[in-house]
Amino acid sequence: MTLLQITDKMTEFFPAILKFGITGLSAIVFLLAYFLLKTQNKKDKPNSNMLKTIKSFMWIALVFAILSATSSFVDGYYVKKAISSDNEKNTRTEVLADMATEEVYSTYDEIDERHSFKNGNLTKGGEHDDLEDDNLRKDTSNKFIQPMSEDEFKYRAMKQAIFKNIYFLGADKSILDSVITRLSFRLKLNNELQVRIKSIFQELLITKFEWLKNEAIPTARKKLDDLNGRSVDQDIPTAVVLLPKTVWIFDEYPEYNQPQIRIRSSDLTKMYSELEILKKQLK
Repeated sequence: MTLLQITDKMTEFFPAILKFGITGLSAIVFLLAYFLLKTQNKKDKPNSNMLKTIKSFMWIALVFAILSATSSFVDGYYVKKAISSDNEKNTRTEVLADMATEEVYSTYDEIDERHSFKNGNLTKGGEHDDLEDDNLRKDTSNKFIQPMSEDEFKYRAMKQAIFKNIYFLGADKSILDSVITRLSFRLKLNNELQVRIKSIFQELLITKFEWLKNEAIPTARKKLDDLNGRSVDQDIPTAVVLLPKTVWIFDEYPEYNQPQIRIRSSDLTKMYSELEILKKQLK
Protein backbone atom coordinates (compact mmCIF):
# COMPACT_ATOMS: atom_id res chain seq x y z
CA MET A 1 0.00 0.00 0.00
CA THR A 2 1.40 3.35 -1.03
CA LEU A 3 1.54 6.48 1.16
CA LEU A 4 -1.14 8.02 -1.03
CA GLN A 5 -3.45 5.04 -0.55
CA ILE A 6 -2.92 5.09 3.22
CA THR A 7 -3.59 8.82 3.33
CA ASP A 8 -6.76 8.41 1.27
CA LYS A 9 -8.02 5.77 3.72
CA MET A 10 -7.39 7.98 6.74
CA THR A 11 -8.70 11.23 5.23
CA GLU A 12 -12.27 10.57 6.38
CA PHE A 13 -11.10 10.38 10.00
CA PHE A 14 -8.81 13.44 9.91
CA PRO A 15 -11.41 16.14 10.81
CA ALA A 16 -12.55 14.24 13.92
CA ILE A 17 -8.99 13.53 15.09
CA LEU A 18 -7.79 17.08 14.44
CA LYS A 19 -10.41 18.40 16.86
CA PHE A 20 -8.00 17.31 19.60
CA GLY A 21 -5.39 19.84 18.40
CA ILE A 22 -1.69 18.97 18.67
CA THR A 23 -2.56 15.65 20.33
CA GLY A 24 -4.74 14.69 17.35
CA LEU A 25 -2.07 15.78 14.85
CA SER A 26 0.50 13.70 16.72
CA ALA A 27 -1.81 10.67 16.56
CA ILE A 28 -2.26 11.09 12.78
CA VAL A 29 1.49 11.22 12.21
CA PHE A 30 2.00 8.13 14.40
CA LEU A 31 -0.69 6.27 12.43
CA LEU A 32 0.90 7.22 9.12
CA ALA A 33 4.27 6.01 10.39
CA TYR A 34 2.68 2.77 11.62
CA PHE A 35 0.97 1.96 8.30
CA LEU A 36 4.08 2.82 6.32
CA LEU A 37 6.22 0.60 8.55
CA LYS A 38 3.68 -2.22 8.27
CA THR A 39 3.78 -1.93 4.47
CA GLN A 40 7.58 -2.05 4.38
CA ASN A 41 7.71 -5.11 6.67
CA LYS A 42 5.74 -7.10 4.07
CA LYS A 43 8.49 -6.53 1.51
CA ASP A 44 11.53 -8.77 1.18
CA LYS A 45 13.71 -5.70 0.77
CA PRO A 46 12.32 -2.54 2.41
CA ASN A 47 12.77 0.74 0.57
CA SER A 48 15.56 2.68 2.30
CA ASN A 49 14.06 6.05 1.30
CA MET A 50 10.70 5.02 2.71
CA LEU A 51 12.34 3.95 5.98
CA LYS A 52 13.92 7.41 6.22
CA THR A 53 10.49 8.93 5.67
CA ILE A 54 9.04 6.71 8.40
CA LYS A 55 11.86 7.76 10.74
CA SER A 56 11.10 11.41 10.00
CA PHE A 57 7.41 10.81 10.73
CA MET A 58 8.34 9.21 14.05
CA TRP A 59 10.46 12.20 15.07
CA ILE A 60 7.76 14.63 14.03
CA ALA A 61 5.17 12.64 15.99
CA LEU A 62 7.48 12.63 19.02
CA VAL A 63 7.90 16.43 18.83
CA PHE A 64 4.12 16.88 18.58
CA ALA A 65 3.61 14.54 21.55
CA ILE A 66 6.07 16.57 23.67
CA LEU A 67 4.40 19.83 22.63
CA SER A 68 1.00 18.38 23.48
CA ALA A 69 2.15 17.23 26.92
CA THR A 70 3.84 20.56 27.64
CA SER A 71 0.79 22.50 26.52
CA SER A 72 -1.51 20.43 28.74
CA PHE A 73 0.81 20.91 31.72
CA VAL A 74 1.05 24.68 31.20
CA ASP A 75 -2.70 25.05 30.67
CA GLY A 76 -3.40 22.97 33.75
CA TYR A 77 -0.93 24.98 35.82
CA TYR A 78 -2.46 28.33 34.88
CA VAL A 79 -6.02 27.05 35.29
CA LYS A 80 -5.17 25.80 38.80
CA LYS A 81 -3.40 29.07 39.54
CA ALA A 82 -6.42 31.08 38.37
CA ILE A 83 -8.78 28.92 40.44
CA SER A 84 -6.48 29.25 43.47
CA SER A 85 -6.31 33.02 42.98
CA ASP A 86 -10.12 33.24 42.72
CA ASN A 87 -10.49 31.12 45.86
CA GLU A 88 -8.05 33.33 47.77
CA LYS A 89 -9.87 36.44 46.58
CA ASN A 90 -13.25 34.98 47.56
CA THR A 91 -11.91 33.97 50.97
CA ARG A 92 -10.49 37.45 51.55
CA THR A 93 -13.76 39.04 50.46
CA GLU A 94 -15.71 36.78 52.83
CA VAL A 95 -13.47 37.66 55.78
CA LEU A 96 -13.71 41.39 55.05
CA ALA A 97 -17.47 41.12 54.54
CA ASP A 98 -17.87 39.36 57.90
CA MET A 99 -15.91 42.09 59.69
CA ALA A 100 -17.65 44.92 57.82
CA THR A 101 -21.06 43.38 58.55
CA GLU A 102 -20.47 43.52 62.29
CA GLU A 103 -19.17 47.11 62.12
CA VAL A 104 -22.13 48.34 60.04
CA TYR A 105 -24.61 46.44 62.22
CA SER A 106 -23.07 47.84 65.41
CA THR A 107 -23.34 51.41 64.06
CA TYR A 108 -26.89 50.81 62.84
CA ASP A 109 -27.84 49.36 66.23
CA GLU A 110 -26.53 52.46 68.03
CA ILE A 111 -28.64 54.67 65.76
CA ASP A 112 -31.70 52.43 66.15
CA GLU A 113 -31.49 52.43 69.96
CA ARG A 114 -31.91 56.22 70.03
CA HIS A 115 -35.06 56.25 67.91
CA SER A 116 -38.65 55.13 68.32
CA PHE A 117 -41.81 55.14 66.18
CA LYS A 118 -45.21 56.35 67.30
CA ASN A 119 -48.22 57.14 65.12
CA GLY A 120 -46.11 57.28 61.96
CA ASN A 121 -43.56 59.64 63.52
CA LEU A 122 -39.88 59.05 64.21
CA THR A 123 -38.85 60.33 67.62
CA LYS A 124 -35.36 60.69 68.95
CA GLY A 125 -33.24 62.46 71.56
CA GLY A 126 -30.50 64.73 70.19
CA GLU A 127 -27.51 63.32 68.38
CA HIS A 128 -25.44 64.55 71.38
CA ASP A 129 -27.02 62.24 73.97
CA ASP A 130 -23.54 61.09 74.99
CA LEU A 131 -22.25 64.61 75.78
CA GLU A 132 -21.36 65.30 79.39
CA ASP A 133 -23.69 68.25 79.61
CA ASP A 134 -26.63 67.82 81.97
CA ASN A 135 -28.25 71.06 80.84
CA LEU A 136 -28.21 69.95 77.21
CA ARG A 137 -29.53 66.52 78.11
CA LYS A 138 -32.41 67.96 80.13
CA ASP A 139 -33.32 70.45 77.43
CA THR A 140 -36.70 69.35 75.99
CA SER A 141 -35.87 71.13 72.72
CA ASN A 142 -33.18 68.48 72.33
CA LYS A 143 -35.90 66.03 71.21
CA PHE A 144 -36.81 65.59 67.56
CA ILE A 145 -39.97 64.36 65.88
CA GLN A 146 -40.47 63.90 62.15
CA PRO A 147 -43.05 62.00 60.10
CA MET A 148 -41.20 59.00 58.63
CA SER A 149 -41.92 55.40 57.66
CA GLU A 150 -39.95 52.57 59.21
CA ASP A 151 -38.40 51.69 55.83
CA GLU A 152 -37.30 55.29 55.35
CA PHE A 153 -35.65 55.24 58.76
CA LYS A 154 -33.88 51.97 57.93
CA TYR A 155 -32.66 53.51 54.68
CA ARG A 156 -31.32 56.63 56.42
CA ALA A 157 -29.81 54.67 59.30
CA MET A 158 -28.07 52.26 56.90
CA LYS A 159 -26.86 55.19 54.82
CA GLN A 160 -25.22 56.77 57.87
CA ALA A 161 -23.87 53.41 59.10
CA ILE A 162 -22.30 52.68 55.70
CA PHE A 163 -20.87 56.20 55.49
CA LYS A 164 -19.19 55.80 58.88
CA ASN A 165 -17.78 52.36 57.98
CA ILE A 166 -16.53 52.82 54.42
CA TYR A 167 -13.03 52.10 55.76
CA PHE A 168 -14.10 48.61 56.90
CA LEU A 169 -15.96 48.08 53.64
CA GLY A 170 -12.74 48.85 51.78
CA ALA A 171 -14.83 51.19 49.60
CA ASP A 172 -15.63 47.97 47.72
CA LYS A 173 -19.08 47.49 46.15
CA SER A 174 -18.82 43.68 46.21
CA ILE A 175 -18.17 43.73 49.96
CA LEU A 176 -21.10 46.09 50.47
CA ASP A 177 -23.36 43.72 48.50
CA SER A 178 -22.29 40.85 50.78
CA VAL A 179 -22.92 42.98 53.87
CA ILE A 180 -26.41 43.96 52.69
CA THR A 181 -27.22 40.31 51.97
CA ARG A 182 -26.03 39.29 55.44
CA LEU A 183 -28.02 42.05 57.15
CA SER A 184 -31.19 41.68 55.08
CA PHE A 185 -32.66 39.05 57.42
CA ARG A 186 -31.32 40.54 60.65
CA LEU A 187 -32.67 44.02 59.89
CA LYS A 188 -35.65 42.87 57.79
CA LEU A 189 -34.55 44.77 54.69
CA ASN A 190 -36.92 44.08 51.81
CA ASN A 191 -35.65 43.76 48.23
CA GLU A 192 -36.65 47.30 47.27
CA LEU A 193 -34.80 48.70 50.29
CA GLN A 194 -31.70 46.61 49.52
CA VAL A 195 -31.59 47.92 45.95
CA ARG A 196 -32.06 51.48 47.17
CA ILE A 197 -29.24 51.21 49.70
CA LYS A 198 -26.84 49.64 47.19
CA SER A 199 -27.60 52.33 44.59
CA ILE A 200 -26.22 55.16 46.76
CA PHE A 201 -22.81 53.57 47.45
CA GLN A 202 -20.93 55.50 44.78
CA GLU A 203 -22.52 58.73 45.99
CA LEU A 204 -21.43 57.90 49.56
CA LEU A 205 -17.85 57.25 48.41
CA ILE A 206 -17.67 60.69 46.80
CA THR A 207 -19.31 62.36 49.83
CA LYS A 208 -16.91 60.61 52.23
CA PHE A 209 -13.87 61.54 50.12
CA GLU A 210 -14.85 65.21 49.96
CA TRP A 211 -15.77 65.27 53.66
CA LEU A 212 -12.47 63.70 54.74
CA LYS A 213 -10.38 65.87 52.45
CA ASN A 214 -12.07 69.24 52.98
CA GLU A 215 -13.74 69.02 56.36
CA ALA A 216 -12.97 66.15 58.74
CA ILE A 217 -9.17 65.90 58.51
CA PRO A 218 -8.37 69.65 58.33
CA THR A 219 -10.84 70.53 61.11
CA ALA A 220 -9.75 67.66 63.36
CA ARG A 221 -6.05 68.43 62.88
CA LYS A 222 -6.52 72.09 63.72
CA LYS A 223 -8.60 71.40 66.81
CA LEU A 224 -6.28 68.65 68.05
CA ASP A 225 -3.22 70.83 67.49
CA ASP A 226 -4.88 73.60 69.49
CA LEU A 227 -5.71 71.20 72.33
CA ASN A 228 -2.22 69.70 72.36
CA GLY A 229 -0.67 73.16 72.34
CA ARG A 230 -2.26 74.26 75.58
CA SER A 231 -2.93 72.72 78.97
CA VAL A 232 -6.33 71.07 78.87
CA ASP A 233 -7.95 68.96 81.56
CA GLN A 234 -8.64 66.11 79.14
CA ASP A 235 -6.95 62.70 79.17
CA ILE A 236 -7.33 62.11 75.43
CA PRO A 237 -7.73 65.22 73.23
CA THR A 238 -10.81 64.86 71.04
CA ALA A 239 -12.02 66.99 68.14
CA VAL A 240 -15.71 67.19 67.20
CA VAL A 241 -16.57 67.39 63.48
CA LEU A 242 -20.03 67.75 61.89
CA LEU A 243 -21.30 64.94 59.66
CA PRO A 244 -22.40 65.83 56.10
CA LYS A 245 -26.07 66.79 55.94
CA THR A 246 -26.70 64.07 53.33
CA VAL A 247 -26.24 61.36 55.99
CA TRP A 248 -28.39 62.92 58.73
CA ILE A 249 -31.34 60.93 60.03
CA PHE A 250 -33.63 63.94 60.40
CA ASP A 251 -33.96 66.56 57.69
CA GLU A 252 -33.11 69.42 60.04
CA TYR A 253 -31.47 69.86 63.46
CA PRO A 254 -31.02 72.96 65.65
CA GLU A 255 -27.72 74.62 64.88
CA TYR A 256 -26.36 73.86 68.35
CA ASN A 257 -27.18 70.15 68.11
CA GLN A 258 -26.31 68.94 64.62
CA PRO A 259 -24.99 65.37 64.05
CA GLN A 260 -21.26 65.07 64.60
CA ILE A 261 -18.52 62.56 65.40
CA ARG A 262 -15.61 62.64 67.80
CA ILE A 263 -12.10 62.27 66.41
CA ARG A 264 -8.97 61.45 68.37
CA SER A 265 -5.37 61.74 67.20
CA SER A 266 -5.25 57.95 66.73
CA ASP A 267 -8.26 58.18 64.38
CA LEU A 268 -6.41 60.45 61.95
CA THR A 269 -4.15 57.62 60.74
CA LYS A 270 -7.20 55.55 59.80
CA MET A 271 -8.81 58.57 58.14
CA TYR A 272 -5.73 59.19 55.98
CA SER A 273 -5.73 55.50 54.97
CA GLU A 274 -9.41 55.73 54.11
CA LEU A 275 -8.74 58.81 52.00
CA GLU A 276 -6.11 56.88 50.00
CA ILE A 277 -8.48 53.94 49.49
CA LEU A 278 -11.15 56.30 48.22
CA LYS A 279 -8.70 58.02 45.85
CA LYS A 280 -7.95 54.67 44.19
CA GLN A 281 -11.61 53.68 43.97
CA LEU A 282 -12.72 57.01 42.52
CA LYS A 283 -10.03 57.24 39.81
